[in-house]
Amino acid sequence: MSPVNDRPGGTSGLPGLAVRAAGLDEISRRLAASGQDFNNSVYPLLSRIVQLEAEQPWGDDDIGHEFLTTVYHSSVDGTPYNQLLHTVLDEAGNELVDFGTAGKQTAQRFTEVDAAAFRRTTRRAG
Repeated sequence: MSPVNDRPGGTSGLPGLAVRAAGLDEISRRLAASGQDFNNSVYPLLSRIVQLEAEQPWGDDDIGHEFLTTVYHSSVDGTPYNQLLHTVLDEAGNELVDFGTAGKQTAQRFTEVDAAAFRRTTRRAG
């Protein structure tokens, strides 16, 4: 801990603020790392899905066409299911990374505000 964080109850005297900021930072770091791990594992999966779609495994007969139009290209709120699957898988990891990054920035801001409050308090006391 830095000398500023050695003050009981957090640097400004607010109960546990430094501890909460450190906990938020750790959770946020893990979320961002999980998002990156997800991206690393999902991109090969998305690539394989695209490869399989190009092979048209549903066939070129009536049953295959029916599957393609009524199931695979059926829509959810106007977006074809297969496109929605690609979008959700492609964006999920990035959302976790963004959420984790925002949490880390919030924890940093907590620390800055707490340190500023401590400096103001010590100046007044001195």
